[in-house]
Amino acid sequence: FFVAGLFAMKTNAVISFIGSLGALAVMTVIAVGIGQVFHNIPDIGILKGVPLDDYCAIAAFLYFGIKLLSEASQMSAGDRGQIDEELAGAEEAVGDKALDVSNPFGLIVQAFTLVFAAEIGDRSFLATIALGAAYNPLGVAAGAIAGHAIATGVAVVAGTYLAKYL
Repeated sequence: FFVAGLFAMKTNAVISFIGSLGALAVMTVIAVGIGQVFHNIPDIGILKGVPLDDYCAIAAFLYFGIKLLSEASQMSAGDRGQIDEELAGAEEAVGDKALDVSNPFGLIVQAFTLVFAAEIGDRSFLATIALGAAYNPLGVAAGAIAGHAIATGVAVVAGTYLAKYL
C-alpha cells in the first residue's frame, strides 16, 4: 500500500485510488477463481473424499504463520521488519520520473500496473485463494475488495496529507 500512498503524493488521490483498487480487485477475482478451481477438483482415484481445498488452505495458513513467527523471533527491539524494504521498493517503483498529469487514464493504468506487480503473489493473495476455496466465492470477493478499499483509502489519504507537508 506504500505504492498507493506514494502515487497519491505525486498525482491525484482519486486517480491513485482508482488505479490501486482496480488492481487489487482484479487480483482478488483471480485469487477467488483459483480457489474455486481447487474447490472443484473432481474426486478420482485415491483422492476420492479427500478435501484438497481444505488441505491447501491449512498448508498455506500454516506456512505463513510459521514464517511470520520465525521472522518475528529474529527481530531486534528496534527492528521494523520488512517495512523499510517495502517502502524502498515502492519509492523505487514510483520513482522520480516525470508523470504526465494531463493524461488521467495513463496515470490510472500506471497505478494499476505498479500495484498489481507489487502485490501479486503476496500473503493476502494466497489467503484469498484459500478462503475462495473454502467459502462462498462472492462473499470472499466482496469482503476482500471492501477490505482493500478501506486500506487503500487510508494509504491514499495519508499520502495526500503527507504531500502537503513534505
